[in-house]
Amino acid sequence: MFLEIFGLGLLVGMAPGPDFFLVLKNALQGGRAKGRATALGIGCGLLVHVAYSVFGLALLLQRSPALFQTVQTAGGAYLLWLAFQTLRSSVAPKTKAPAGLRRQQPRESGAASTVRAGFWEGFLCNLLNPKAALFFISVFSNYITAGASFGVHWIYGLEIVLAVTLWFLFLARVAASDRFRGFYLFAHLWVDRAFGVLLAYLGLGLLWP
Repeated sequence: MFLEIFGLGLLVGMAPGPDFFLVLKNALQGGRAKGRATALGIGCGLLVHVAYSVFGLALLLQRSPALFQTVQTAGGAYLLWLAFQTLRSSVAPKTKAPAGLRRQQPRESGAASTVRAGFWEGFLCNLLNPKAALFFISVFSNYITAGASFGVHWIYGLEIVLAVTLWFLFLARVAASDRFRGFYLFAHLWVDRAFGVLLAYLGLGLLWP
């Protein structure tokens, strides 16, 4: 059962969605440090979902259409804001390659704020996704017996968090490699625009499901 839950977490992380595209975008634009920070932010957002799912609060979200719609609207609006920021940066005049493309980003001025921004973007992107709450409801209802203790709920929830976070850390590492970032250096304007359109599409999908 433990391997099954871990595999389920990996499959969820690999499925293209807001978290996936955000990690990919931030790792390409800001380097490995920002990509890692985004992955860890997503992991912390998942911890919040696990916590209220264990205590049964996720059922309230499922049974209250108004509350679910509020969270969904907030999540859609946040994705649209990220899309706007991405598209705006893609059309801004640039006289040199983006600062994030330089290899020694941790030594650059503003690197700490870039990492913090990546973390909070990942955290909010995951936290404001109501589908994450419904996912944990599904896991707890299908894989955990009614008499299972809180400890078992936490173990399975943390296992999913670990699987998803490790996947996104791996994705950030791959996306920040020289080969991928070399391609991004060559075509960053069109890549940024593609990410902006994808994030806008996902945001509109939450606002108008």
